[in-house]
Amino acid sequence: MLLALAACTDEVIDSAEPPATCEPLGMERVESWDVLDGGSPPAFGGNAGVGLGDVDGDGWLDALIVSPAGSIGLRNDGSGRLVEAWEVPDASGVALGDLDGDGSLEAWLGRRQGLNDLVWTPSGEVEIDDSDAESTTGSLADIDGDGDLDLFAARYAEVDVEAILDGTLEGSGNAIYLNSSGVLERDDTRLPAEVIDDMTFMGQWLDVEGDGDLDLYLANDFGPFLGRNRLLLNDGTGHFTLDDDCGCDLTHFGMGVAVGEANGDGRPDLFVTDLAGPDLLLSSPEGFYEASAATGAGIELAEDRLASWGTAFVDLDLDGDQDLPVIFGPLFPHGDPDGLVDLGEQYSDWIDNAEQRDALLLRDGEGFVEVAEDLGFDDEAMGRAVAVGDLDRDGRPDLVTAGLWYGTQWRTTGGCGGVTVKAPIGTRVEADGAVRWILPATTWSSSAHEIVLGLGEAHRFDEVRIGDEVFEDVPAGATLP
Repeated sequence: MLLALAACTDEVIDSAEPPATCEPLGMERVESWDVLDGGSPPAFGGNAGVGLGDVDGDGWLDALIVSPAGSIGLRNDGSGRLVEAWEVPDASGVALGDLDGDGSLEAWLGRRQGLNDLVWTPSGEVEIDDSDAESTTGSLADIDGDGDLDLFAARYAEVDVEAILDGTLEGSGNAIYLNSSGVLERDDTRLPAEVIDDMTFMGQWLDVEGDGDLDLYLANDFGPFLGRNRLLLNDGTGHFTLDDDCGCDLTHFGMGVAVGEANGDGRPDLFVTDLAGPDLLLSSPEGFYEASAATGAGIELAEDRLASWGTAFVDLDLDGDQDLPVIFGPLFPHGDPDGLVDLGEQYSDWIDNAEQRDALLLRDGEGFVEVAEDLGFDDEAMGRAVAVGDLDRDGRPDLVTAGLWYGTQWRTTGGCGGVTVKAPIGTRVEADGAVRWILPATTWSSSAHEIVLGLGEAHRFDEVRIGDEVFEDVPAGATLP
C-alpha cells in the first residue's frame, strides 16, 4: 500500500492571488559550486548526484551535492539561495527520506565498490551492513505497506569491454533493503534472481497496475550485450516478479528513468535516458509503446549530445503539462575521441565529447519542443544529474543540476499559477482529472517530496485528490495538505 498522509484537513494554506495571465518561462542561474576536493576521479564514468530536502528542519529545501571526488552540503538561507554549510562524505548517489520516522530527514549515500553505503545526517553517519558494492542510485519507498521507507539500491561494476562483448559482465548486486525501526537490512528474497547481477544505473518506482502498490522499473546499461531493461511487479507484500510482456523492456544503454503523465490518460508513462537519444514510452492497457518521434520528445544524436543521464517530469511553466529537463555528459570524465567503437563498428559515429549540452523539452500542446538554448539552459559541461524542488518558495519548481565535478542552482521565473502538494513518496495526486505522482528518484539523485500542479490560465482547481483525501476549490498559490 502507498504511504497515507499523516494528517489532512480541508484547510488550504499559503494562498496567494493568481497571475492575471501566464508569462513566458525563464531560467536563471543562481549559483554554481566546484565540488572537487582533490580526490581521485574514476577512470571510467564518474558519478554525481543531488538530493533536495529540508535537512535542518527550518521549512526550506536544502541540497546535498555528491560525487566520489568531492561532496558538499548546502543550506537554504531562507531566501532560496543555497550556501555551503555541512561536510558530506564523498559518494556516488544520494536519496533523502525520513527513515526512522522522527519527522526529520536522513540521507542515504551510495558509495564505490569496497565501501559500505551510509545513512548520513549533519550530526553523524552510520554504515549500512552488507552494502559494499558499486552503488549508483538509491530509490526510497514503502514497498511492503508497513508505513516506513525501504530502499532499492541500484548497482554497477567496473567496465570491462571484453566481458561486455562476450556477455559475461555482471553488476555488483542490486538489492532491496527493508526498513526495520530505521535500520536498513538487506533482503535478497525480494528480487528475482536474474536481476540481481544486472548493470543497473537506476530503479524507479511506479504503480503500473493501478493496484495501490509500487512496482519497479530498472534502467540497465549495455543492453545490446548484457540484457534489457526490466519491469518488476509488486505482489503487494514487497516481493517482485518479472513482467516479460510490458513493451517497456528496451535493449539499449539505459541511464535513468522518469515517471510522469505525457498524454493525459491518467496512466504512468516512462522517459528513459540512453546513449544516442532518450525514449518516451507511453502506457496503455495493453502495455507501453515507443512515442519519442511522434511526440517530439526525441533528441537526435549529435557530437555534443551522446549520453543523456538525469531527467525528471516537471511542469516548469505551470501550464498543466509536464516538461522534461535532460542532462547530458561524457561517458569518460574528459571524453574519448574514439567513443564506443570498441563495442563494434555500428557505434563508430558515437563520439564521446568531453562537454555536452543539456536539453529542455517543453511540452507545447500535444508534443514537446526543445527550448534549452532559448532559455540559456544548454550548458556545455560534464553533466550527470538533476533534482527538482521549490527552493525559494515562490510556487514554482526550481532545479539543481550536477556533473563532474560541479553543482548548479537554477531558478525558474514566469509561467502560470500553480498549487504545491507535499506528500509521502508514492502518493497519487489528481487535480481536475490530471494525474501526477510523488516519485522523487532521479539518476544518482532525489528531488523534493513535492510537486507543483500547474493551473495554466485557470485561477483554481475545482478538486485536488491527494491519496484518499479530497480538497475542493483550491486557489493558485495554495500549499496542500
